[in-house]
Amino acid sequence: MATPDQEFFPPLAPDQDKPFFEPHTKPPKDPEIIINYRGSRVYMENELLQVADTQVERLDDETILLSIIFNQTINPRSVRLDSIIIDDEQLPEDTRFAFNRKGDTIRMILNVSDNDFCLKVQNICAFDGSLIEPVEIDVDLDEEEIETEAVENQ
Repeated sequence: MATPDQEFFPPLAPDQDKPFFEPHTKPPKDPEIIINYRGSRVYMENELLQVADTQVERLDDETILLSIIFNQTINPRSVRLDSIIIDDEQLPEDTRFAFNRKGDTIRMILNVSDNDFCLKVQNICAFDGSLIEPVEIDVDLDEEEIETEAVENQ
């Protein structure tokens, strides 16, 4: 594989001693906190697992698409039907979860006809084993404003 030499690039301006941009490099990740999950290397964060954002899209009068976005990669094995509660009711048995490639977003299609409901997220783990603090999210599709508040452990 050939590497570019300086002769292939235009010369720098007389008062410029380095390129306009600095190459972006991330610090090396500590191999002690990287685990393999289904053939992918997953980096375990050292921060509290939280819900970063939620997105709700109405598909029709009876159906919504719910996306829950976390601040770090979650362990998909920890997501169960009782992990997400809508208006104090567990999700139906036929609910299917879809995860994005990074593993920080859960998407699901739900039968919800109300434009406002209470969403509770609980019992979900990050890859380092830390458990999310239960959180209640008030969703109002009319205003498209979602309020999040932490729930005390009971």
